[in-house]
Amino acid sequence: MTRRLTQSDWLDHGLDILTRYGADALKADPLSKSLGVSRGSFYWHFKSVGQFQEELLNRYHQQSTKDVIFELEQGEAENQRFERLMHRAVLVDKKLERAVRAWATQNVTAAKVVRKMDDVRLDYLATLLKSAGVADADVRSRAKFIYLAYLGSIMMGEGPAPFAEVDIGAITRLMLSYA
Repeated sequence: MTRRLTQSDWLDHGLDILTRYGADALKADPLSKSLGVSRGSFYWHFKSVGQFQEELLNRYHQQSTKDVIFELEQGEAENQRFERLMHRAVLVDKKLERAVRAWATQNVTAAKVVRKMDDVRLDYLATLLKSAGVADADVRSRAKFIYLAYLGSIMMGEGPAPFAEVDIGAITRLMLSYA
């Protein structure tokens, strides 16, 4: 007997499909076929493809933003959170983020979730910079600059090699300087 799929299984699979094939592949029939189950299993967990897609986006927001912030807040000393976030941003696989952002250029719901993610991430970056002693007048500008650099690295895809450890340290020191 095969294991019954849970809603979480469907969402995990959806994120994988989104990464590999893009948002056009997020439909009940192709998803069901790729899992070797009937569409009934899909509709058991989701009222519609739209609901599935919305929950998929919310799951991505949770995993890529809220969970990251929670982990940093629980596991890192306050003075190490910014540098740890910088390391994470450089080292994380950016394919799924790129796929979500590409989807957001064509889908209103995806665009709203991406905008919400961006706002939360920018606010958190500003909080980290402020707690590291960056002057209030500079906090938001630096947070935006750092975030735009991160977004640029996403769009570069498989371009130049990521930063080396020494580069991350130098960039971190520069962003935290008081000048």
